[in-house]
Amino acid sequence: MKPIIICGYSNTGKTSFIERLIKSIKNKGKTVAVIKHIDISHKPKLDDSDTSRYLKAGAELSIGFGGDYLLRYEKNTEKKAKENNSMRYRIHNLLMSANKDFVIIEGLKSYNGPIPKIVFVNSKEEIDSLADELTIGYSGQNAEDFNISIPYIPFNADDETLYKFIDKNSIPFVADLDCAECGYPTCRDFAKALMRKEVTLKNCIPMSADVKLTVNNKPVFLKGFVRDILRDIVIGFAKNLHDYEEGDIKISIKRPGLD
Repeated sequence: MKPIIICGYSNTGKTSFIERLIKSIKNKGKTVAVIKHIDISHKPKLDDSDTSRYLKAGAELSIGFGGDYLLRYEKNTEKKAKENNSMRYRIHNLLMSANKDFVIIEGLKSYNGPIPKIVFVNSKEEIDSLADELTIGYSGQNAEDFNISIPYIPFNADDETLYKFIDKNSIPFVADLDCAECGYPTCRDFAKALMRKEVTLKNCIPMSADVKLTVNNKPVFLKGFVRDILRDIVIGFAKNLHDYEEGDIKISIKRPGLD
């Protein structure tokens, strides 16, 4: 899975660019999801479908399905956001749920996690205010090639050019645990090294370790001491069973009451 952030100022063409980017990815036979960050001060406009009306009436979650579509409306309060610790934590969970070849994230100007971004601007000054070490390019319907170190992506670039740029410059999502097991102090630092091709995804220890955990089919990455505890408990328990033999161990737990 390769996530990419598209962020920038209003009226720079982000939405139409994302629409064309989706098309270019789909034309290559790849899967793609889009996550849009909505500022907490902005109340999203819900259409007048029954599904959205149930949410307005007080339901915490309202899902409509049929044919090729599933629509999910869910309330999320600022209190919940604080309980979930940080924006990085929330984005991490959304990415694990999406689990597509590419995930486009619109917004998040100040995101400090390990995801590359493209900034949308009107001027070089706006680039300076948004760009950071993980900025892989800039564009905008009124932008031009400002002859700087950050690559310029022509706003009207064709589908093939868009796909090649995204595929070449985006990187796989890493565990985002800041565990430092890879030798870098943060996952953001590891992502920079990944972009420079100094490391590969195998160097992300939680993602390549021999202890894997999934919950509701979503991978849950574990730090070293947690992996060690889980491994020792499971192996120690299994060794006391009558039919135990050496080999890989897999456990599936169905929680009661979740049918």
